[in-house]
Amino acid sequence: MTAPLHVSIHDVSPAFADEVRLALRLCHARGIKPALLVVPNFHAEAPLVQAPEFCAELRELQRDGHEVFLHGYYHRSTELERASMSAQGLAGRATTFVSQRVVSGNEAECSLLGDRELEIRVANGEGILDEVGLTIDGFVPPAWGLQPSLERMLARRGYRYLEERLAVVDPVAGTRKRSLVLNFASRNAERIVSTVAFCRAARPLAALSPTRIALHPKDLHVRLLRHETEGLLDWARDRRVVRAPELFS
Repeated sequence: MTAPLHVSIHDVSPAFADEVRLALRLCHARGIKPALLVVPNFHAEAPLVQAPEFCAELRELQRDGHEVFLHGYYHRSTELERASMSAQGLAGRATTFVSQRVVSGNEAECSLLGDRELEIRVANGEGILDEVGLTIDGFVPPAWGLQPSLERMLARRGYRYLEERLAVVDPVAGTRKRSLVLNFASRNAERIVSTVAFCRAARPLAALSPTRIALHPKDLHVRLLRHETEGLLDWARDRRVVRAPELFS
């Protein structure tokens, strides 16, 4: 039996409604039902509650078998997180600079928040998704940026699925499984080239490890990444695509 494969669409928000619909069409054309990583208020500019038609589409997709994960609250790091960065020592600021500015482009919302603010945002996100009629199947921090307290907090709140960059986690059971991630990045030419090269070279490793394909709506504006996404989904179609909990098997 081949190792399991999971497909998801990140940054599901009214801000990217057309791009999300395109990603869904690409997946559905290959018989794949991707998970939907929903952001309650992307960059504080796209409140989910103010997009009733988009929310109705999401409810229908969940009824049809798509998983729904809470994906931060704003997705982007805010002044609150950057204030936390300035209060760190030199080594901490260097590490944070790499994770926030270099790796994620200031999108790793959960990596710098204090415990109280982190739980407030998760609770508020849960409230928004409940208000628009969506059931939460798990949590994926933006840019996979997190701190140890997040897993403990999600365990208290009953979450059974959490993603890290290199693993998937069941917070309640304390189970962790290493997992390969294939995703593209369109922030600059260097990231486009490097992520395309990695996704091509790493595919054989999927035979040995549970693998996640993470689609980002903005990437579909880049012709090369649109082409590579279609090729990656063609490859995925012939593998064992599963729901998130089956990645632990």
